[in-house]
Amino acid sequence: MDLESRLLRVELRAARLRLLVGLLLLGLLGSWALQAAWIYRTKLRERTSQAIPEFVQARRFILVDPQGEETAVLGNTDQGPFLELNDQHGRRRAVLDVRSTGPGLTLNDARGTVRALLAVETGGPFLGLADDQGNDLYKAP
Repeated sequence: MDLESRLLRVELRAARLRLLVGLLLLGLLGSWALQAAWIYRTKLRERTSQAIPEFVQARRFILVDPQGEETAVLGNTDQGPFLELNDQHGRRRAVLDVRSTGPGLTLNDARGTVRALLAVETGGPFLGLADDQGNDLYKAP
């Protein structure tokens, strides 16, 4: 075996060794990155689960827009719970409530006039529609 072929074999072994070391380093870096991502995701989940309470209790919830106008109210009266939805001017436009006599839905126009009422009371269901002056257009029953 001459010197040139021996040198070629040594260079080939060195190249293989460099490739093997490179692959090992790449594998170590990859496993480190996966472990770091797993730790980050676990900590993020812990922070998120701590930030969101299981439930919130209050007597009344008021939702306001950027100008401070009440856009929705969820609350209780002595007759039962209600959800009130207001327009951009803070005027009551829709109310969903549950009273001791039954649930109801009231829809108002921009002036606050009741235009539609749907209720289920102890005597049965009720539907009422009114014009813009509040005069009955339809009642059932």
